[in-house]
Amino acid sequence: MLILLSSLAAYMDRLTTAPNTSQTFTTTTAVGAIFGGVFGALTVITLIVVGFIYIFSKKTAA
Repeated sequence: MLILLSSLAAYMDRLTTAPNTSQTFTTTTAVGAIFGGVFGALTVITLIVVGFIYIFSKKTAA
């Protein structure tokens, strides 16, 4: 019974304890996200442009 109460108390402490907000995020995470977003956007734009060129070249060739 005592073990159950102590484990319950430890569980409740974890639930009610505020997360540590003093941790700072590293800039590598933000830089990676920025480069990933830029690379992804450029890829999508390139695919759209290539698609338009392909569609319009088919129409003019026919």
